Amino acid sequence: MLKYILLAGRSPTNAALPAFFEKRNEFFAEVMKQKSLINNHLGQTKETMQIGGVIFTQAIYSPNIKFPKHSHRNACFTLIHQGGYLESFGNKIINAKPNSVIFRPPEESHFDNFGSSGVCCSLMEIDKEWFEQLSGQTAIIQEPFGFDNGQIVWQTSRLCREFQKIDDVSRLVIEGLMMEMLANTKRSIRKNSRHTPPHWLRLVKELLHDQFAENLSLGEIAQVGKVHPSYLANAFRRFFGASIGEYVRQLRIEFACRELATTNTSLVEIALNAGFSHQAHFTNAFKRSTGMSPTQYRTFSRQS
Repeated sequence: MLKYILLAGRSPTNAALPAFFEKRNEFFAEVMKQKSLINNHLGQTKETMQIGGVIFTQAIYSPNIKFPKHSHRNACFTLIHQGGYLESFGNKIINAKPNSVIFRPPEESHFDNFGSSGVCCSLMEIDKEWFEQLSGQTAIIQEPFGFDNGQIVWQTSRLCREFQKIDDVSRLVIEGLMMEMLANTKRSIRKNSRHTPPHWLRLVKELLHDQFAENLSLGEIAQVGKVHPSYLANAFRRFFGASIGEYVRQLRIEFACRELATTNTSLVEIALNAGFSHQAHFTNAFKRSTGMSPTQYRTFSRQS
């Protein structure tokens, strides 16, 4: 069943801030008592809808707001469109920035500290009852995690698009995507828990991040680590879960995503600056990675 809840709010003036903070804290305390609330996000909620086991919310948070320690009933993926903030989970701090995603398990206590530009984001919650029905997921995903790139970011973007084009098969698509996102989150957490790569391999990774647009050969990259190219190739895949070529391609796509979302640079220039030989090659690679064309991504990323 499709549910729509439209809410609106206004940011307080500077003169009204003391009273506003007092009222906000009273409201916050009341929300913490009512754990049965599904959508207890404290920003301006532009729109909320639920399809199957997934609840989609578009929210805006005013600049320089800090929320004290709290938790939410549902697990949630948050996609940041504009602005940034810090989300603190005990000793773990995740820096949320544009085109990044945060996964938060259900009932996970955390603090929020929003930056000077505020935040516009989309939240995709997993209804607690449905989440618990997913075999094994409740037990294995017990920690928050941040994603600056990769499949989770693309899948979260696709999920947002699906909520904007509802039809008779949307529930199948949305719940299917969410199950894929949960599985990929678990894989990412597992990969992150591997042993720390050796110093020489970290130097290689830094080189790739600094010169991803360059056409470096495997031999040239291996010289940085002072190892044989075949040994480098095996070690890189073992520690980072991808070949060097796949890793570099992903870095190029991430660069292109940032440029598309934040600048008016032409597609040709973005393609060349990212290291692609021509625009057609860039467009094909971008669509394979994200499921949308560069033009579609630029349009979507700027929707508020």
